[in-house]
Amino acid sequence: MKKTLLTVAAAALLALSPPLAAEESPGKAIEDALKKVAPGLPAPSSIKPSKIDGLYEVVAQGKVFYMTGDGKYLVQGKLTDVNASKKPTVIPGIDEFMSGSKLYYVSSDGGYFIEGSVIDVNANKDLTEARLGEGRVAELDKVGLNNMIVFKPKKTKHVVYVFTDIDCGYCRKLHSEMDQYLAAGIEIRYLFFPRAGLGSDSYKKAVAVWCAKDDKEKDKNKVRQEALTKAKKGDSIGMEQCDSPVKDHMKLGEELGASGTPMLVTEKGTIIPGYVNAISLAEGMQKESAK
Repeated sequence: MKKTLLTVAAAALLALSPPLAAEESPGKAIEDALKKVAPGLPAPSSIKPSKIDGLYEVVAQGKVFYMTGDGKYLVQGKLTDVNASKKPTVIPGIDEFMSGSKLYYVSSDGGYFIEGSVIDVNANKDLTEARLGEGRVAELDKVGLNNMIVFKPKKTKHVVYVFTDIDCGYCRKLHSEMDQYLAAGIEIRYLFFPRAGLGSDSYKKAVAVWCAKDDKEKDKNKVRQEALTKAKKGDSIGMEQCDSPVKDHMKLGEELGASGTPMLVTEKGTIIPGYVNAISLAEGMQKESAK
């Protein structure tokens, strides 16, 4: 994907000249710094103190980042209150905390930070992966079914989230076998992940599917199902435009580590990269639910 002005600004700020005049307000210093390194970036819609002294939360182009009050340093990332979200692990003296769908460890006194996995040696079980799965499902739950395209079987036995690209060959193969997944009792919950990025043909098709209209059908999910099936067959669809969750789908996919499509996430939060046929998927999910 192309670098945004914001990303360019982050790199350029590292080479900024000495801090701006001390009498300037943090807001003005930050705005002046951004104008220097990214003149095309719209003025921030919000600048306010963060929970860290000397660091300010800045909102521009719908994105949140942080800057020092003198405008010299920019920090991109998520601010997490470790103390508010940490809780004890099975290991005395080590706590865990979640940041989005990511899991980290910290010593109880806050002196040490650990990035890695906790393994139960006797049980030969990755305890971190289980917790990560819970985090992934929690993030997917935040999206909501009303922001997905859902194909439900008559009786649901298992649920799988599928990040899909309309122009991906194996995504089309998976979709062409939808009847087999439904017959196996697997509910498919689609999210979009056009690999070519924002503004690409695949992205525009995803938006068009979401925005599809049918004056005779009131069930929006059904209208989107039909539009998605047409698009995956390569048939033309009306290129409607509207507010859609496609960008949010893409952002979540990136956070979950999507590098290709289809990417499946089971109801336990296990990531399965690539196509899996209905029988194998049902068997795998049955084993997973039995653990």
